[in-house]
Amino acid sequence: MIEVQGLTKWFDKHLAVDDLSFVVEKGEIFGLLGPNGAGKTTTIRMLCGLIKPTSGKAYVDGLNVVHNGSEIRGKIGYVPEVDGLYDALTVYENLEFFGKIYGVNKIKLRRNIEDFLKLLDLWDERNRYISELSKGVRRKIAIIRALIHEPDYLFLDEPTIGLDPLSAKLVRDFIVNLRKEGKTIILSTHNLDEAERVCNKIAILKTNLIALGTPKSLSSKYFSRIVTIELTTLEESMVNSLKELEEEVRIIKIEGNSLILQVKEPEKVNPMVIELLVKAGAKILYVKEVKPTLEEIYLKVIRK
Repeated sequence: MIEVQGLTKWFDKHLAVDDLSFVVEKGEIFGLLGPNGAGKTTTIRMLCGLIKPTSGKAYVDGLNVVHNGSEIRGKIGYVPEVDGLYDALTVYENLEFFGKIYGVNKIKLRRNIEDFLKLLDLWDERNRYISELSKGVRRKIAIIRALIHEPDYLFLDEPTIGLDPLSAKLVRDFIVNLRKEGKTIILSTHNLDEAERVCNKIAILKTNLIALGTPKSLSSKYFSRIVTIELTTLEESMVNSLKELEEEVRIIKIEGNSLILQVKEPEKVNPMVIELLVKAGAKILYVKEVKPTLEEIYLKVIRK
């Protein structure tokens, strides 16, 4: 578990992180979202024990990030925005070098390098020098480097930046599989579609914490639940039939043969709506709840 209590960081007169508190449960993929300068990277660096907080406390696996930084770094993998790989070494040599620093057994290290390179479709690149590789391939190597010692906690700062769509999907799938293996992951990203696909909890920062929850809970908090009902034909009598549920249902608009409704509890009310419409002679083609995207939630929260 990762626990953050009132974490604050000043750089001279600049407040980078302001009184941040949250908990990341074991096995979660926890997304850190926010505009540039919101404190995402600074938060990750404090949790990795790379910089000290000005005030507040943070724990990774029960260890204090200030007093137990060296021990914490043995339990985590970190992928920073800049990959930090050695251009003069090959892919294999880079991974071997970092694996030895972490004290990985030689046989286990060889197996891990081969397994991870094959998983990310990079085995054929193992003898190429880092200087010869594209930014996207370097990014994938940096992710493998963070995993080479099989850490329980993984901190990813913009992991798919610079990747083409196919490679980005490969990395996303890889991250989801790591969670299935029990890894706990903090993911900082500007890619909201990516966060929506892989994260099961979201924190939105703007120096301080302005929203926290699952994508579903944030959706419920900031947006009404909207249901679209498509009919073969729509008549006034069908619309009037819904007046019986005026406390639970509000008609937002009518588009052609579609009714767009704001419904308090769709799971409870939708069957009642359908029953009334059918009694009024309606033939229903489909009923669909229109859910806001994480991008819509994010923009609403940030603009408040």
